Amino acid sequence: MGDEHHHDASSLTARGGEGGVAKESFALTVKNNFESLHQRGFAPNDAAALALKIAMGKAELLAAISKARASRAAKASRAAQDSSHVAELIPKVLSSADAVSLVFLAMPEGLSKGNLLGIDSATVKLFYDGVANLGDEVAAAVVRASDRLLSELSQAMPSVPSSTLAHHLPTPPRPSPPPALVTLPAPATAAATSTAAAGAVERGGGAASAGGRDDATATAPGTGTSTGPTPAATDSTGPDTAAPATAATPATGARDTASTAMDVDSPPAHAPSSLAAPPTGTPATETPAAASSAMDIATAATAAVTAGSGSVKRKVDSLAAAATGRGHHDDTEPSPAVMRSLLFLLDSPFLMDPEHHPLYRRLCKLLLDLPPLARQQLVSTLASYEREHLQQLVETAQHVITIQLYESQRLVETVRLATRVLGIFFAANQRGHQLPHSAFYNDAINSDEFVDLEQDYTKWKHRDRYLDPFTLCEHPYILEAASKAAVLQVESRIEMSHRFHDALLGMALRGLTGAHMSNPFCVLIVRRDHIVEDAILQVQQHAGDLKKPLKVKFVGEEGVDEGGVQKEFFQLIIRDILDAKFGMFTYNEVTRSFWFSASPIDMPLEFELIGTVLGLAIYNAHILDMRFPLVVYKKLLGKKTGLEDLAGVDPDLHRGLKGLLAFQGNVEEVYSWSFEASYTDVFGSPATVPLKEGGENLPVTNSNREEFVDLLVDFHLNKLVERQFGPFSHGFLRLCGGAVLRMFQADELELMVCGSPVFDFEELERNARYEDGYSKESPVIKNFWKVVHGLQDAEKRSLLAFVTGCDRAPIKGLASLPFVISRAGPDSDRLPTAHTCFNHLLLPEYSNFDKLHSRLLTAINNSQGFGLM
Repeated sequence: MGDEHHHDASSLTARGGEGGVAKESFALTVKNNFESLHQRGFAPNDAAALALKIAMGKAELLAAISKARASRAAKASRAAQDSSHVAELIPKVLSSADAVSLVFLAMPEGLSKGNLLGIDSATVKLFYDGVANLGDEVAAAVVRASDRLLSELSQAMPSVPSSTLAHHLPTPPRPSPPPALVTLPAPATAAATSTAAAGAVERGGGAASAGGRDDATATAPGTGTSTGPTPAATDSTGPDTAAPATAATPATGARDTASTAMDVDSPPAHAPSSLAAPPTGTPATETPAAASSAMDIATAATAAVTAGSGSVKRKVDSLAAAATGRGHHDDTEPSPAVMRSLLFLLDSPFLMDPEHHPLYRRLCKLLLDLPPLARQQLVSTLASYEREHLQQLVETAQHVITIQLYESQRLVETVRLATRVLGIFFAANQRGHQLPHSAFYNDAINSDEFVDLEQDYTKWKHRDRYLDPFTLCEHPYILEAASKAAVLQVESRIEMSHRFHDALLGMALRGLTGAHMSNPFCVLIVRRDHIVEDAILQVQQHAGDLKKPLKVKFVGEEGVDEGGVQKEFFQLIIRDILDAKFGMFTYNEVTRSFWFSASPIDMPLEFELIGTVLGLAIYNAHILDMRFPLVVYKKLLGKKTGLEDLAGVDPDLHRGLKGLLAFQGNVEEVYSWSFEASYTDVFGSPATVPLKEGGENLPVTNSNREEFVDLLVDFHLNKLVERQFGPFSHGFLRLCGGAVLRMFQADELELMVCGSPVFDFEELERNARYEDGYSKESPVIKNFWKVVHGLQDAEKRSLLAFVTGCDRAPIKGLASLPFVISRAGPDSDRLPTAHTCFNHLLLPEYSNFDKLHSRLLTAINNSQGFGLM
């Protein structure tokens, strides 16, 4: 096996095409590696040795994968032989973090991608694709090697708090330096090495898989056996302190089992024969420094390595450590080799298999134990990934969470760790903005089958009382908008309950003293024809009671508010306050949304009212027809606004500014703009203001147009409406401000306020219930749904408003809306009626389709007001 492998390694440069072309390509790779390493501060001899080691490792791996692929079409015996060869090679490549780093990461093309960690994602994908094509045995070998690599990484990580407690503990003291990633035993004799190599491949890692590190047992000269590894060189520039060793010659085929796949058995075909076998024991400093070219230096260094000189081997491996950053980084942070290896393992497709979820759990622990700077590097690197690459990582985490949750029926450690790692991906996505928020929702988590959100919220609010403080509320990216809305409703119910019981206790105490008793409810009494004025007055009078359970009463009406009356109250006040006669908002026909009017008149009470109404509706779990652009919700959440947000407010201006930024000609001559903003106020009067001091005399040019766009966008979205949005935001936050609100993204907050834009009445029919003698087979029920499905969209919304008190669909759609139809007596001319508090339609048993159609339309088009039945 040793001789055969020796032949394969030495002939790599002649594979895959004409020998001359392959040699030139290989030489170019070495030259590029040399230049890159030399620019990073390596001495010429050191850079040359390391450059060749990197090139040979990558060439050997890719050639072996290519050969194994081709063998699938060859005879079965040859295919088995090739697969066996690659099965032996790949674990060696993965057997240490340095090996992974050097083969995949230290290449010039990887360093040129602007990626902070220099990982070559395309090469990693090529590797895993190649493994996938080689069958189960090779895949199993890679999994075992990944197991060993995780063990090495665990030892190489700086001492940081446990991942389950890291975010609750103070910064740890400065830890001791991490151990070396690769431990080199002394060079072994040919016979012992061959036996050890065969045993390692057969066992797939042996004790390392069970116990952690993959340490080979080597034979030292004069001893016959060795029970442990000798220490690796600790610094690339330090003295070589390892004991001299007797090296085997190339003819013996001896191999050092602890060396990585980059270690070669013989120089490439173009190496000068005079350099093939320097004297045994040649020190590292004797590598020819006077060589005339990078290739001469590289081949000379390779010859020394191949000859088995222990000191040179240790020197080159020390250079490998330097290339990956060991010994030159802050020892409170993991080395680049560790970081690159973590990213390499994240891409493994084998982690999707439930059998290998324990590996994923260990990988998650390492990722979560990264110190702050390393975590920032990781997020930055993931943010640079292509959309499909990041999506694959997210899907792997989601798959692990779902499978483990269904198997265990609870939030076991693997679920908790994978959820936290999903947060790292979410942070990266926030920078890159590639995946929608919904990509991070987990269906199993949001199904209500495994998680009690009320208990989760309680634990979140009082996490200092729990040994394990993990809660889903702390990781809101995994919760869909409906689940977050449910958490907000839990908080509201708890707050209402406290206020209610405090008021009852106060009533009891005041009853004993004869003092005035306060109402345990917040009761708003308004007139329909003066609803805005009355609401402003009532909100001011009951400012301290707004977080109590709400009751609304319309003057002159007998309806008792069990939820339906307040639904209509919110609908009516929103309708009136958005009316153009108040001049508070302007309507854009293109975006079909309202925006704050640029009014010279201050109306703080009115804007605070609309904010309070919005907050009060959310606090009491009501949906509003509040058609604001998305930027309003971003501003309520304190998010930064930008050019793209302007599209929802003024699409024409947004399009013009995009054109300005993309213009290739002379901006000053063509546009003739200055640093000024023009607008029209609510009364139709035009106005112009400078965007900065002296802006009226400052032209917009190619060099300052980005500044102009930033200032103009900020003016229209913020400064122009500051007097309106300020009171509006204050009114909203007095009821909905707090930690739960910060769980939401802007689009999720909009969905909670306005409900789902999808009206699926087929879903409503499938989930409807029938009482008092009706069933889905009743003729009148069949006619009812036939009528409903034939209505126009506006009429369907009127039906919803008639039955539920709101013409909006719930956040999860009509499928989640309780809808009950009851028999209201025999056939008659009576109109249908409804209990809006309970989404309950009372439908007489009309004798035919036409009568039902006529009576129902009359009812839904003339429904306003409440009475007792």
